[in-house]
Amino acid sequence: MRLWDDYGRAWQRRVAPAKASWVMGDIALIEAIARPDLAKAATVNAPPENLQRPISVWVEIDAAGMREDFLRTLENYVADKR
Repeated sequence: MRLWDDYGRAWQRRVAPAKASWVMGDIALIEAIARPDLAKAATVNAPPENLQRPISVWVEIDAAGMREDFLRTLENYVADKR
């Protein structure tokens, strides 16, 4: 069994049994920084309730690519620890 598959079921049982999938925002952020080819950034104006200035945001992610990279990294880490 792959670690991700087990984690996914545990998360789903605890948080949202009816939800089929979710984006792990913290992992997506790390992947976007580590692998800029997996995310598209854009400069936009800050929301009106904030200090008005241009800010950089990610507007698109390659979720499948990020998942694949994360799983590969995680599995390599676990294999190295054995």
